[in-house]
Amino acid sequence: MITYEMSLALGGVIYWIQSVFVVQEASKKGVFRKLYNRALEIAKQDTRAKCMRLYVELENTVAQTVYEHMGMDKFDTYEFNEVDEVFSH
Repeated sequence: MITYEMSLALGGVIYWIQSVFVVQEASKKGVFRKLYNRALEIAKQDTRAKCMRLYVELENTVAQTVYEHMGMDKFDTYEFNEVDEVFSH
């Protein structure tokens, strides 16, 4: 699920990837990569967009590794956030 919200702090819209779940049979077949790339494509077309984010549980190290390989930055909490210069419209 993709949702978005206005952020006064960032001066624009944050796109959120939510409720990510990939069944084991589809794991390591690029399912999340396709979702992520499509969401990123949509967000970059929105001139209000400032970044794309998702949250992951601290214990979910498998997902964290995937997100890091996708180029997302990890914060001190369980949030992953991508702020990309491409979002500078």
